[in-house]
Amino acid sequence: MNKIENLELELLKDSYLIGKKFGKFNPFETEKENFLCIVKDKKSSTIICRSDFEPSNLTSVSKGWRAFYIKAELDFTISGILVSILIPLSNAGLSVFVSSNFDTDYIFVKEDSLAIAMKELSKAGYPFLIGRN
Repeated sequence: MNKIENLELELLKDSYLIGKKFGKFNPFETEKENFLCIVKDKKSSTIICRSDFEPSNLTSVSKGWRAFYIKAELDFTISGILVSILIPLSNAGLSVFVSSNFDTDYIFVKEDSLAIAMKELSKAGYPFLIGRN
């Protein structure tokens, strides 16, 4: 899989946690600017938020994740973008967590793997910008 041309990755400055909560979860009862993503299904909610803000009553929590995103509005007709980023990370033996919104994809790696992830993606031709939030 080849690199998709002219894509940049932007590293978010904060550390994140990924948590799970069974039952009802209402993010609007708390400070909603702390949340990056909430995905709900019939049984539970997956919550991604800044590590310095941990909602109460989470069933499971994994802290110490860093995130970068594809700095482009991605059209649904384009294929292969995410896999072209994930292959170098997989080849380096790195685990990831991925979340998408309507326009782009967010890739999470553990903090202690961030330097390796950035090095491997830079070698694959993806430039990094630092520090949105």
